[in-house]
Amino acid sequence: MAILGYSSHNVTIIFNTKCAQTTLYEIFGRPWQPKEPAWFHGYQSHGDSAKLGQFKQTYQNNYVICFVRNSYSRMISMWSYSKQHDKSGKFPNWPKYCEMCYEDWRKDVKPRYSRLIPLSYFIDTGLDSIDYIGHQETLDQDLKFLAKKFNIPFVTPRRRNHSRFSPVVDWKSMYTDRLKHIVSEMYKEDIKMFNFKI
Repeated sequence: MAILGYSSHNVTIIFNTKCAQTTLYEIFGRPWQPKEPAWFHGYQSHGDSAKLGQFKQTYQNNYVICFVRNSYSRMISMWSYSKQHDKSGKFPNWPKYCEMCYEDWRKDVKPRYSRLIPLSYFIDTGLDSIDYIGHQETLDQDLKFLAKKFNIPFVTPRRRNHSRFSPVVDWKSMYTDRLKHIVSEMYKEDIKMFNFKI
């Protein structure tokens, strides 16, 4: 999770894990390797310290962009990605992973890998403070709009963070009633804020 400012076009982007983060870095530039020095404000905020309100106090006139992803899909993607990068060979299966994250959430401790913190936690100024909300599910369409708006060359996103299943399955089929309940509790505010469905 990071909130970054790019000075060339006065843009602020809320980067959220498993929500087109890698693609947006490739297009707009990474903070540690910007496309050109003028792009990056030199300010970033990671993890649970990042708040949009804090950033907007400094960069009041920036155009704010946020990409979101259905919470149910995002949870599975995070599990799949983490499992593929686990070296121990003992990474929990999908139902167990959900239960472990839920237990962390109920104890009010950081969710596992801290990447699972709900997006609504960082948007402390409400949706009215965001100028453009893009969606993982309509990524190409949203990026074409932004490329045109900011006169940035559009490049079809490449899938680099492979967290897909083999064979590919419908992520909705991986949810039991119990797992639906877990995710709907953990991401209650996100689901309400963005009207996510399963």
